[in-house]
Amino acid sequence: MKKLALYISVGCIIAACSPSFIIPTQADADRVQTQFPGATVASLSEGKTLMENNCAKCHHLVKPKSRTEAEWNHIVPIMAKKAKLSSEEETKVLQYILTSKPVKK
Repeated sequence: MKKLALYISVGCIIAACSPSFIIPTQADADRVQTQFPGATVASLSEGKTLMENNCAKCHHLVKPKSRTEAEWNHIVPIMAKKAKLSSEEETKVLQYILTSKPVKK
């Protein structure tokens, strides 16, 4: 029983420390239309998948809210080049990251 409790505790700690990434919704796509005309749930979802599949090859994924928009605008092009992403893929990753940031009220 103690082992089970230990495993559950460790699992909870790992889950709490790993970044959580939103699954884009239509509300997200609607919200970012002024900044990213033409953004869709599908394009935001593709950006999420591209980020998870490419960025995690070299380092752990960081939460979108961990950087400012200006920092992401600087970081993503550099990392996209290293990951050999097309400009369209780079745009989708950046749109997903910036969409995932908390909405300022």
